[in-house]
Amino acid sequence: MKTYVIFIKCFWVIFLGLGLYFDSLAQGHNPSNKPSTTPANPNNNKPSTTPANPNNKPSTTPANPNNKPSTTPANPNNNKPSTTPANPNNKPSTTPANPNNNKPNSTNNPGNKDNKDTAKVKPLEIAKVVPFRKDTLWGLVTYSTKKTIIPVKYQEIRAFKEGLAAARLGNKWGFLNEAGQEVVPMKYTKVSDFKNGIAHVYYGEGENAKVGCINKTGQEIVPPKYKDILEYSEDLALFHISVGDTIEKYGFLNKMGKEVIPPIYDGGESFSEGLTWIIKREGNDLKTFFIDKTGKDVFPNQRYEAAKSFKEGFAAVLKNGKWGYINKQGKEVIPPQFDDAHEFSGGIAKVQKNNKWGFINTSGKQIVGFLYEDPGGDNTKFMKGMVRVRRAAQEGWINATGDVMIPFIYNDALDFSEDLAAVMKSGKWGYINISNNPVIPFKYTDASDFSEKIAAVAIGKKWGYIDKTGKEITPIKYDKAGKFQRGIALIEIGNKKGYIDANGVEYFE
Repeated sequence: MKTYVIFIKCFWVIFLGLGLYFDSLAQGHNPSNKPSTTPANPNNNKPSTTPANPNNKPSTTPANPNNKPSTTPANPNNNKPSTTPANPNNKPSTTPANPNNNKPNSTNNPGNKDNKDTAKVKPLEIAKVVPFRKDTLWGLVTYSTKKTIIPVKYQEIRAFKEGLAAARLGNKWGFLNEAGQEVVPMKYTKVSDFKNGIAHVYYGEGENAKVGCINKTGQEIVPPKYKDILEYSEDLALFHISVGDTIEKYGFLNKMGKEVIPPIYDGGESFSEGLTWIIKREGNDLKTFFIDKTGKDVFPNQRYEAAKSFKEGFAAVLKNGKWGYINKQGKEVIPPQFDDAHEFSGGIAKVQKNNKWGFINTSGKQIVGFLYEDPGGDNTKFMKGMVRVRRAAQEGWINATGDVMIPFIYNDALDFSEDLAAVMKSGKWGYINISNNPVIPFKYTDASDFSEKIAAVAIGKKWGYIDKTGKEITPIKYDKAGKFQRGIALIEIGNKKGYIDANGVEYFE
């Protein structure tokens, strides 16, 4: 009897199992647990419209073909590794992120070799509205479609920063929003672009110019009465006033326009890590020391000939003609011994002895010997585990232990940006990857860093743009070519100046 009952139970288990199996097939269930090839989208399968990089802002300063382009590293965050997945093909991907390790979607993916429509470049973020120039006047049009927002009537309009664009009508400056409305009246002699919600505004010209600060509503949070104001850093800004004809004094303002540290100093710098160095006359000598945000002298009786800002808990200080380092308690942790010294980045600092450069760690231990010349540019930070150095008039890259990672075979070079570095060999510029493999041929007379997967390059005295495969996205015809930010760049050709987008569309006539 027991055997019969067990048989019946087993029969029902098998029967129910088969029923669930066939039911799952009917509903599209995947019994083998193979990953779906459809990208997961928690937002009701609507494509995301959020730009991948909301912090890129267009530069309104065109590149000068007679000067070297900026060598500022692409990663300013102390060389922390990027959380963006690496793209070994150096091709821009516009495919949404796939959190489930699914197969890549080939739609709108310029990095997919099977996708033939790769002519257009889609930047990480694009400007919605672009300044448009016709003859000598400027207006606003929509990106790509060039639909008129406001007709040309201004003498100049700069690219939008934080939703507002500086504009000049006659000889006065103000700000426009993306609808073309004048949200800040045209009344200033000069203005800066907005940064962190604040712009500098000027009344008067030359030695009589006075500067203040406004917010994005146009409110003057700092009245225009100062000779100069630096950018806000850690909520305070260094300001500068004239006392009489020859004496100049420095203090600090908060974002309400209050002078929280009075102008009693003879020099100074912006705050970093809660402290800053300032200069003050003591007797017949100018002395450098550190204060906090209340103006308190944090290391009494410690005076220096010069100093640099605190970074990663250390500051370089000059004493008896030599540079060393102190910590945030004012303790001398690396004795003065260097002819020059840079700030720490990633626990490593670049220092100089006898006109040669090497590297030390935060204990002062020499990790790379004093073997190298200064290649110029901001080559104080290790990127991708390497730093650019110069030896015997040739440039290459070493790692943090001094091992040569890219040999000293280049006449000149820029730091890596977006995984490529511009390098010059036999008088011509090209691009290499971090494995020192040539990616773009050596055929240009000058070159710049990549920004938004686009770089300005020159042949002779004319400039144009290429993508990361070396494809020319514009003709090499411009006299000046600026850096791409938010999908546009400022260029000059002849007596014309205007913007161009990542697909080569020109916004001027």
